Amino acid sequence: MPRPRFWTQEETDKLEGLFYDKHSIPMMCKKMGMTKNMVVGKLHRMKLRGSIHTEVESKYLFPDMIEHVQLPPRDWSPN
Repeated sequence: MPRPRFWTQEETDKLEGLFYDKHSIPMMCKKMGMTKNMVVGKLHRMKLRGSIHTEVESKYLFPDMIEHVQLPPRDWSPN
């Protein structure tokens, strides 16, 4: 079984900087060299959320960084 991977302080600082610079999740993953689950999980544990670009915005802002964007279907029913 592989050993668990821990985030270094440098990686945490870099991720926080990318977040506050408003990079998208796909771009953060690419720059950090980590999976989406690793990045999203760490952001959640750091309680950083709410001010990042959506994947749709990222597709138009950073088209060269994203190969394929797949979004879940939207629920258009009234609340």
